[in-house]
Amino acid sequence: MKYEWTERSVCYYYNEQQTGKIVGTLARMGMADNTWIARINGDYLGEYISELQGKKAIEKKVKQIDDETEIIRKTMPKAILRKAQEK
Repeated sequence: MKYEWTERSVCYYYNEQQTGKIVGTLARMGMADNTWIARINGDYLGEYISELQGKKAIEKKVKQIDDETEIIRKTMPKAILRKAQEK
């Protein structure tokens, strides 16, 4: 998948280019603070000392999730995958 960063007033969103689905968010903790909170699919990833480090952490985790998902797709029987997707 291809992803891109989208900047809004107080957050950065890491989203799928084709669908626009947000997979990661990076938000500043406070206006006076330069600490950033990162989330992946709504789950807490961590706090980072800079915007750049937070973005890199999100990109790395999303790539790891994509790689793991691809391995599962290649190794799991298709019938089980279809059943899991139906739920």
